[in-house]
Amino acid sequence: MNINQEHLKKLVSDFKKKSDELKDIINPILNKNTLPQKEILEVCQVAKFSKDINESIKIIEKGFPPSPDFIIEHKGFLKGLEHTRIFNSKGENISKIRSLIEYSERIFLETYPELNILIYISIREGFDFKQHQKKNIAEIIVDTIYKKYLGKEYQMPPFLTQLKMMSHSLLVFEYEENYAAPEYLPKELLITRVKNKENNIEKYKRGESGLKEYWLLLLLDTTSSTSYVLDKNADYSLNTSFDRVYLMEDLGSKIIRIN
Repeated sequence: MNINQEHLKKLVSDFKKKSDELKDIINPILNKNTLPQKEILEVCQVAKFSKDINESIKIIEKGFPPSPDFIIEHKGFLKGLEHTRIFNSKGENISKIRSLIEYSERIFLETYPELNILIYISIREGFDFKQHQKKNIAEIIVDTIYKKYLGKEYQMPPFLTQLKMMSHSLLVFEYEENYAAPEYLPKELLITRVKNKENNIEKYKRGESGLKEYWLLLLLDTTSSTSYVLDKNADYSLNTSFDRVYLMEDLGSKIIRIN
């Protein structure tokens, strides 16, 4: 197979340029605000949206209640941008599992701060737990991983299906999801999510002056098993109180306007 070296160099150069441009958007917001991981992810996703949409958009600031999620500048006017993610029926459970893995990582780091390893953790599909059980389950995960690290005999807890370990420069617990064929986004769910967000518009108008329009960005995180994908044969157009509504697939940054 012949590889066009000049084309390859251009691809690498374009990727680096886009990465640098995204950093220029993201870093000022993160430097200005101390945000939880969930909101840092939102900043990154909205930054990608601002670069990939065929419009000239500038993120002015991260909004906080009672303001929209983001204040943007578009065609010389300030506008509010609301951001939300759409999950499938597995979303709530997967979020709980991720939180459990992150909590286990913190306990391990506090208990064994000198160890730097990368652990891929697989959880039995359908596993669920109550909030008051979280600490005990996390401690079981930590104890099992430490015994595996030492090479000691251990019994795999019934909720774990696999642990893969390797050396690393940091301590990282990585959750390995059980992936299946993605479902198409149902229009009925889309309408419900948009209607729920419309309830905030009047509140935003009372709390924030000077915003010309209100936009909504609905994100499908297609890198996750909790996400839907867009059906290219479906008509997702709808009527809404938002001035603009966009659907965006995170992987590949596919964006469609639906109003």
